Amino acid sequence: MDVFLLAWACLSTLAFLWLAIWVFFRDRGSFIYPCPSNEARMAVISALHQYTNVKPVMRRNTGFARRAMMSNGTIINHTTPEGYARLGAPSAGYGVVVEDPVFTATQVAYYLRTRGFKANILPEDTEPDAPKGSLIFLQSDAFGGWVMVFRKHFTKMGGKPPAWNWDDELEFLRGMKKPH
Repeated sequence: MDVFLLAWACLSTLAFLWLAIWVFFRDRGSFIYPCPSNEARMAVISALHQYTNVKPVMRRNTGFARRAMMSNGTIINHTTPEGYARLGAPSAGYGVVVEDPVFTATQVAYYLRTRGFKANILPEDTEPDAPKGSLIFLQSDAFGGWVMVFRKHFTKMGGKPPAWNWDDELEFLRGMKKPH
């Protein structure tokens, strides 16, 4: 009887740990919506936080863009003018988590071309702060103005992004130069 209880306890613990790891580390991709300024980004994030159940949970800020990763998987960002121009001024993006972003982007681009669409894989250094080969952008006239982003799981892109911090984001806004 003791062996049975011990085995049951071990299996239950392992099942719980597997479920906890799966829930904590799952990364299903994202829908990416750009804002025209950081002030607009913060207003959108604040409105969602105050009036819906969608809250900012993590951030991934680089020299390329400031991103708020929301509780529903959506990303609200503001891309620098230089970064926005490199991407071709997209209206939005769809992020897909894949093992090999370069290979997958190449496959999707080829598939779209065989269907009569244009498809352009942007250079790997489009976002200079991302680890090489971990984030690949694909433009296509099949997308209607948005870009597809193939990326590795966030744990393979430098670990879990930092938690959202209102004070840091507001401090950044206070230090920004206002648009003319």
